[in-house]
Amino acid sequence: MRYYLDTQTLAQVVFNSDDISPDVRALLEDGENVFFTSSVCVMELTHLIQTGRIRPASKKRKYSAQETVKSIRSAEIEIRPTDILHLEQLAQLPLYEEHNDPNDRLIVAQAICDRIPLISTDSKFSLYIVSGLELIENR
Repeated sequence: MRYYLDTQTLAQVVFNSDDISPDVRALLEDGENVFFTSSVCVMELTHLIQTGRIRPASKKRKYSAQETVKSIRSAEIEIRPTDILHLEQLAQLPLYEEHNDPNDRLIVAQAICDRIPLISTDSKFSLYIVSGLELIENR
């Protein structure tokens, strides 16, 4: 099976967090599964590291933003770019007052368009199930 990881879940996987739910951990450990993330998630994760909003917990070494892509590749997660079809899907999504983050909406649109379930920690992503999002909650 194929799965997309949202930004927070991507960070949890790359930094070996204990916060991954048992169900999601089982998916990650299943060698038959393939994992993707959006280039938007990589951009967000890099920004969060650079601004200090995410500090990977590692007592052995300091983690830098420059290592983000290398770490994602090491975790065997394929980074997928957004394209015109994803932008067209984004334009079709309803704009919810309680969830209007443009990056999150593009991540959702990409998962819907590619017909790949999205693993997310964000409970607001459930708003998009009616738009065709297949959501796996990492909580």
